[in-house]
Amino acid sequence: MARRIKWRSVHDHFSYEVAELAKVTGVCRSTVRNWIRDGLPVITDQRPHLIVGEEFKRWYGQRIKARKRPCRPGEMYCFKCSHPRAPALGMADYIPRNKTGGSLTALCNVCERPMFRACQLHRIGQTMPGVRVSIRKRGDDIKS
Repeated sequence: MARRIKWRSVHDHFSYEVAELAKVTGVCRSTVRNWIRDGLPVITDQRPHLIVGEEFKRWYGQRIKARKRPCRPGEMYCFKCSHPRAPALGMADYIPRNKTGGSLTALCNVCERPMFRACQLHRIGQTMPGVRVSIRKRGDDIKS
């Protein structure tokens, strides 16, 4: 399972050595060395490598942004496939969490695993055009 990296705890105006950055972000030193090999900017090529906090945040933020896969209207994100997909059979369920918001659930049309997407009740038509959405009550569970 992937570990969450505490990249926001890095201070902009501090310089970090490899071991210090590893400790602050909660990763192994070899991970930081791999980041340097993958393009993390360092102050000098000599050891010990020094990394400016602001440069690390910028580099890591771009890395996160490059991995994002936003869903277009009519799509939900499938965690198994790691891609936005259309719901199977063009059907989804809306389960309210409060007065205005809730979550859409459906099956992936490729792997048939459950998918979820947060949605506001008044935006169901914009979020899932062409998909038949059934609005369920909060306590309704499907019995098998």
